[in-house]
Amino acid sequence: MTTPRVQRTAIWRRTVVAGVLAGLGAVLTFSSAVPHAGAGEPGSTPFLQIRVDQVTPDAVTTNSEPVVTVNGMVTNVGDRPVRDVMVRLEHAAAVTSSAGLRTNLDGATDQFRPAAGFLTVATELRRRQAAGFTLSVAVRSSTGPSLDIDEPGVYPMLVNVNGTPDYGEPARLDNARFLLPVVGVPPDSADRSADAMSSVVAPDTSKPVQLTMLWPLADRPRLSPGAPGGTVPVRLIDDDLATSLATGG
Repeated sequence: MTTPRVQRTAIWRRTVVAGVLAGLGAVLTFSSAVPHAGAGEPGSTPFLQIRVDQVTPDAVTTNSEPVVTVNGMVTNVGDRPVRDVMVRLEHAAAVTSSAGLRTNLDGATDQFRPAAGFLTVATELRRRQAAGFTLSVAVRSSTGPSLDIDEPGVYPMLVNVNGTPDYGEPARLDNARFLLPVVGVPPDSADRSADAMSSVVAPDTSKPVQLTMLWPLADRPRLSPGAPGGTVPVRLIDDDLATSLATGG
């Protein structure tokens, strides 16, 4: 039989994990799955579909690499070849409301700005062909392209894919979006000086987010025989429950 202490420890671990996931689930969505945009712009024939497979780091900290790398795949899902397939990483301002966590992952793209130039993925993709890509952009840089992130926050990201379908014109054919949590800002990627670490931006811990955690208690029945309810005090058959809840239990 499992002892009360072991049962309580297991429950505590599950509860803490659930609490952390509930608090961070909206922010660290990408850790388990990246939201994908539909193939093609709304109202148009789908030609390409882009998928983001991995983002490194999945959360930026003061100690992480000062470069964000995005790996993914572009697939021709249309009925004709597509030429000059190119991808580009774009970014938007930090989310300031809980609603922004959703709205930035769908709908308009006007809020996104290019972080760097286009990268050619393939000169031509025939039907059902796919090609992988890797995009790397500095978190911030004073000398080159970057995401221009200079303070902690949750930043919407978008990978845009352009191409020219047969019998068509160059156009944006699809996009994939995700949220990049920035807990702390690492030093400028272009700063190689000895005091580069002095430029890091640490998270603000002066206003911690409030968290409520419910700690369920479970144990084998210990009530002594009798009719429950009424004004008769509850009696237990032993003191094991009290011992397990006491200091050191």
